[in-house]
Amino acid sequence: MPIYNQIDFIICKQNQKHTIKDAQSYSGTTLSSDHKLVKTTFRLSNVNTWRQIKQKLINVNVKRNRSQLSYDTDTANNYSAQLRELLLQNDQNSSTQKQWEFVKQAIETTVSKTIEEIPKQKQHRLWNKEVKDLSEKQKDLRIQIQNCKQEEKIKELKKERNYVLHNIRRKNSETKEKHLDHLIQEIDNSKSDGGMFKAIKVLNRKQFTNPQVNDKDEKKVTSPMEIQNIITKHFKSKFRDERTEDIQPFSGQPRALNNPISEKEVRQSIKQLNNGRAPGEDNICNEYLKFAPEILDNQIAMIINKTFENHEDLDINKGILVALPKPGKPKGPPQNLRPVTLLNSVRKVLSTIALTRIRPAVENYISCSQSGFRPNRSTSDVVWAHRWISAKVLNYADIEIDITGIDMSAAFDTIDRKQLLQLLTNLVMEDEKRVIQFLLSNTTLNVKISGANTEEPFLTNIGTPQGDSLSPVLFIIYLEQALKNVRSTLDSPSNTTEAHLPNEIAYADDIDFIGNQPVNVKKIEETLKVHKLKVNVDKTEHTSLRRVLGIRYPTKISNKSLYKKCEQTPISLETLQARWRLFGHVLRREPSTPANKAMAFYFHDNAKRARGRPITTLPMTLNNDLKILQNRSISFTSQKDLETIRKIAETRQEWTTFTADIKKAAEAARSDDTPSGRP
Repeated sequence: MPIYNQIDFIICKQNQKHTIKDAQSYSGTTLSSDHKLVKTTFRLSNVNTWRQIKQKLINVNVKRNRSQLSYDTDTANNYSAQLRELLLQNDQNSSTQKQWEFVKQAIETTVSKTIEEIPKQKQHRLWNKEVKDLSEKQKDLRIQIQNCKQEEKIKELKKERNYVLHNIRRKNSETKEKHLDHLIQEIDNSKSDGGMFKAIKVLNRKQFTNPQVNDKDEKKVTSPMEIQNIITKHFKSKFRDERTEDIQPFSGQPRALNNPISEKEVRQSIKQLNNGRAPGEDNICNEYLKFAPEILDNQIAMIINKTFENHEDLDINKGILVALPKPGKPKGPPQNLRPVTLLNSVRKVLSTIALTRIRPAVENYISCSQSGFRPNRSTSDVVWAHRWISAKVLNYADIEIDITGIDMSAAFDTIDRKQLLQLLTNLVMEDEKRVIQFLLSNTTLNVKISGANTEEPFLTNIGTPQGDSLSPVLFIIYLEQALKNVRSTLDSPSNTTEAHLPNEIAYADDIDFIGNQPVNVKKIEETLKVHKLKVNVDKTEHTSLRRVLGIRYPTKISNKSLYKKCEQTPISLETLQARWRLFGHVLRREPSTPANKAMAFYFHDNAKRARGRPITTLPMTLNNDLKILQNRSISFTSQKDLETIRKIAETRQEWTTFTADIKKAAEAARSDDTPSGRP
């Protein structure tokens, strides 16, 4: 009669199953496993030929727990102290390249000694050495318990193991809390406009995977080497033009900078770097620079200054190209991949220093219509201007406005570097031009594909190397020169209404031309083509704003029950506070910005009011907010009222008190039976 007492499973191939004869279990193993030792007997006579398969060694990918520097003070201090000792040994008389190689080696050595490598696995994301030691200890205790025959000894071992497991849970909880506090602090430090996007990015970081690429026959490519070759060939055709002359790193005789780069500039530049960013070719993360000792700032400043003084190439313009699929595009074609460049750390530092130096000159050069990549400007300025223009059309009769929105194809990747440097000659100082010329020269890209062990870097001579804070600013400088030529080809305002309109609203390469008549897109396209900028005709939009009668939509939405259940502040009050905060921001900007010009255009009294019930627009909403104030006799119905409110906004403290009174009055006027107003 057969006996069914299964001990464990034996994994083997299906065609070898008939060779198994018997299996026995043995206890007393000293291995770290919860399984018993199983001995299996095979009938080798039944085996014809077994082909020996060469087993591949598994390479366990590891990463550094660099975030530990942010929330572990002891680790940060230890890292700084050890790195300082190594940097003191740097030979200041050697070449700049050797000095920088020594700095990189010192950082790498210090990181390997102070910051642990953790397995690249999800369950070990917050692993640390103390937890690792405790885990090994509890495994040893578990083996002792399994092999022990004395009950009293087993009780003692179980008690000791439970204590160790409790410590593991406690340490994991502490580490997780520190990590979460660090993430929360990182989100809090972000700007209010981008706080939500920052939170989503921090909490939903995904592991990099190779993009899907199809070959010429539209078949999916699976070989990493072939994927790398296809992507490299595609982007080389975009970023490399053999007919274009390469930019040289230096011009003229070797000479020192008139205003040498200081340690303070280096430290301020390093502080502006964001945590959690992927490193470049030098494999130096931003955290390794931010928590480094002050001597590193001194050595980086000396290396950069010596580079320009002696015309020694520092070889810092190597970039790693990571191809990401464009959202909403079909997977497979290489043209649907977006290039993301990972740059070296010292290049990021140098580009940030250059940006800080040229910022005042750039602000004077760029027109007020541009809201992209500028301090105290954002997409909110663009939205605010469009809402006021829409309000004018809705509340006044016989006004029709045409908006032509153009978008450029791969605008950052089509810049002529030689034209850009010629433009910078009359815009920035000589030192800053030399630095930018150095950053635009000898730029190489190497496509990163997981599983492809070969490197095929290629030189680029088109566009600005993306990946630092300087590149987008160089683009809007280049674009501004092109737009100056475009403006000279456009017709002048035909009447007073058009003269008061903001005739141009731009955010980076997205530009809206506004007027009473549509602009000539073909003429704009021809003008931009001279600067090697291509208009994306498929994304060009023509919008005509005019008042249309007979449209009705709900203007009130009740959220009473939702607020009670969630115990949250009504969304209308949060919207009110954000609305007036943005209003104050706009009022403190120059009168020539699109948002301020749009408000002035709204109160320009050259049109009669439209018939019918007034439509709820932004100006009406702001005026309704002011009506609930009991202690202030102020309204928002004319240009005079706008100037009165502008004077209040000039003093931030007075504006804060003013907006707080509005919110308090709105909260007091709100009852349980009153539905929240439409934002």
